[in-house]
Amino acid sequence: MNGSPVPFFVARPVRVAWVLPVLAALGGGGFSAVAPAQEAPVATAERRLATTEYHGEKVTEEYRWLEDAADPAVRRWGSEQNARSRAWLDARPARAAVARRLGQVFSMPASGWRALVPRPGMVFALKNQPPRPQSLLVVLPASLDPRRERVVLDPATLRADGRAAIDWFTPSPDGQLVAVCLSENGSEAGALHFYEAATGKRLPDRI
Repeated sequence: MNGSPVPFFVARPVRVAWVLPVLAALGGGGFSAVAPAQEAPVATAERRLATTEYHGEKVTEEYRWLEDAADPAVRRWGSEQNARSRAWLDARPARAAVARRLGQVFSMPASGWRALVPRPGMVFALKNQPPRPQSLLVVLPASLDPRRERVVLDPATLRADGRAAIDWFTPSPDGQLVAVCLSENGSEAGALHFYEAATGKRLPDRI
């Protein structure tokens, strides 16, 4: 192995798989229920019929209006949902311990690479690097030597609050350019941008 360090390629969900049963336990088992008097009222959503025709077929929906995040009624409904959830979670006796442990796990210094895409002489990947909130787009040599890793795009340069994220990416066949879908605020409704892989320069094209 010529003494070169070997990068740890793993998806983040594997690292925190143990958390799932802990979170499930918050809803029952040894955790006492919240008394009804402590719970915030249930947020009810009004039914507003909306009909759209697709290829000759009419589709009617009752809650499409909830997709408009700018609607004050949607914001109010979301706030009521959050208040009810917040009251339930805050009343869990184990919440503080779970939150503390999650903070420790997501602050671990170990890095991980995922979504590897090979191109001639190089490999593109998304890199998890706690405590950074979002993955970086990096390129490694074909040898996968992490010491020669180069960052193509760090979403933190787009928004310092960590609310910009890479949804997916596709390098060109020769690896000179890379198309990156970027979204904000967890929407996953991103726009496609193009970058030079060698310099990280963002090109003016956008889809």
